[in-house]
This record gives sequence, C-alpha cells and structure tokens, in this order.
Amino acid sequence: MKEDEKIELIPARFVTTPAPAVPKKPRESLLGETLYDGWTVTQQLSKLKEATGSHFSCGYIAEKDGKKAFVKAVDFIDALTDEDPMKQLGILTAAFNFERDLCYKCRASGLNKIVHPIAHGGKHLREGDLLSRVEYIIFERGTGDVRSHLASMKSFDNAFAFRSLHNISVGISQLHSVDVAHQDIKPSNVVVFDKSSKLADLGRASSRMLKSQYDDYQVAGDCTYAPPELLYNSIDPDWLYRRIGCDVYHLGSMVTFFFSGTPMTPLLFSLIDAIFHPDVCKESYDALKPILQNAFGQAIAKIKSEMELKDKAEVCEIIKELCNPDPKQRGDSKNIASKQNPFAMTRYISRFNYLASKEELKLMGKEIARPI
Repeated sequence: MKEDEKIELIPARFVTTPAPAVPKKPRESLLGETLYDGWTVTQQLSKLKEATGSHFSCGYIAEKDGKKAFVKAVDFIDALTDEDPMKQLGILTAAFNFERDLCYKCRASGLNKIVHPIAHGGKHLREGDLLSRVEYIIFERGTGDVRSHLASMKSFDNAFAFRSLHNISVGISQLHSVDVAHQDIKPSNVVVFDKSSKLADLGRASSRMLKSQYDDYQVAGDCTYAPPELLYNSIDPDWLYRRIGCDVYHLGSMVTFFFSGTPMTPLLFSLIDAIFHPDVCKESYDALKPILQNAFGQAIAKIKSEMELKDKAEVCEIIKELCNPDPKQRGDSKNIASKQNPFAMTRYISRFNYLASKEELKLMGKEIARPI
C-alpha cells in the first residue's frame, strides 16, 4: 500500500450481514430424485403470483421414457412444528389420503374430464430420517392451466374459451354423477391438454363416498371464487344446494373470468358499498339479497357492454342463471320452472358445445345449426 493512500472505514451501522439461508423443506427438495416406478423429478415449478392455494404442497415435473407428468408433493414439517403436532399430523394425513383415494375412484369411474393420477408413493430424502419424508401423487400432465394459457395468447380465442367451458361443464357433470362436488373450480385448477381441458385438484372436494375434513368448512375452496351466500354465513343444510350449487356458481364465474378477466365474486363486491361486504356487514343474507341482486344486474350489464362477441346476449344469460346470488334461483331456469334438478349440466354442456363448434367452424369458414 502506498503511503498517500487512505483507508476509509465503513461505520458499523452501515455494515449488513447476509440473512441466514432458510433451509428447504423436504417437499421443496425433490429435484433430481427418483420416484415410484422410475419417474425422475426434473423440474420444480414456481408458483405464479396470481395463483392461490397450495400453501402446503409443492409442484414438480417428472419424466420417464420420454413422457412427462406432474407431481404434487407434501411433507409433515409444518405439522411437526405446530403447537399441537399430533392434531396437525392427523389433519394433513387425512387430507392427503382423501385426495389420493378420491382421484383414484374418479379414474376407476372413467371420468375423462378429471385429471387422473398415474401413481403415488412416499420417499425419505435421508435414510432413516422421518422428518425428511415426502408423500406425493403423480398426475397426467397438460400444457398448463387456463390462466397461463390465456396469458400466452397473442389475442383472445373465443373457440378455446367456449371449448374449455364445454369441457369444464362435462367434468362437473361427471363429478356430480358420482356424488362429488369439486368446490374449488378456478382458472388455476383447469388444466389444458392438446385438445381439451380437465378439472384438477380435488383436495377441497366434498364426496358422499369419502369423508373430508373440509366437509364442515363454510367455504371449502378459494374465497375469491366462492358463492356470496357462503361468505355471508348463509349455509344451506341441503348438500345439493351447499356443495353442488357451489360448483354451478363456479362454472358461471369461469364464464365471467373468460369474457371479463375477473371472477364474478370480486366483480360483484366492486359494485356494492363496502359497508355491505361480508367482512363487516352483520345483516342477514335474506336482507342483503336486493342489494346483491342489484349489483348482479350491474355486473351483467358491464360484462355485456365490454364483450366483443356476437353471442354475448346468450353468454350473459348463461352467467345470469349460473351465478344468481339467490341459490334457489341458480341453475337451469327451465328445470327450476318444472321443479327438476336445477343444477343439471345437460343444457349447459349442449350450449357450450354449440358455441364452441360455431367458433371453430367460423375459423374454417363454415356454419352450424343451433341445437333444439
């Protein structure tokens, strides 16, 4: 060092030490591991900032013989560090077993619009270390979910939107045929495959075949997409209206999302005074229905005014039926009038198929006759 060089001392208050690295949890450490039947984990999936849920699981891509699959991994670290570890272990174990068993039952029932499991298992990342145990389910893999698929499009594709809604309504009908309500239908839980879309993630489902810890939840799925009556603690004791009716609302909310970019529930609440929002309002749901119905009418008008689609009147009519804030007026209007099952998907499957086929044929310069 030269004599004329000066040493500048940095005051201690400006010296920062790097924060210690947070150790990865077992479920976050599967990359490179070989799972059941030779599936090798090759990629860890990052969670999109818009995505919700999956706080206690981690997603991966696994490969085998040139094929790829999706892996959902869970561990028990969070339970073991809880104030009541035995209780939390029971909850996590029951939740994992419920989803695994229900997925296999759906596969056995031939529900082809539900993402199927391929295999499942458990793995100790460190031999003999129970805390390193990871449980996983390997699922068939699509090209992404609806949200990411729409984000990748250069321009909105009406044919894709209607075909996806047709597939979703078929998937809902298939689940309902075996007495299962999904309860968490949202863009991130609809997986896109080459020629179809399928419902994924049955972790919050309600089944008459299997007991779920979420059966007693006021809102089993994501509150952002929940029917308004559940957010106001208006719980119908009838499983049909409470659970199946929730799926019907979610289908309407998916229509709203496709053609407005916003699910129905946040759109609805954006049109009413904050004093009537469920987190502060103490009024009964019956007392609030006129306010919600008025906002619902405004929401439909807003969607219609912003929609660039020849069939927008029909689309808005579908939304009006599926998302009615009054659960007793929700669903197929013809079935409601004739006192049949209001939540039957038959007409919606037909209507979405017609709208999808019409848009698909339009791309080929052809037309299709409207179904009777």
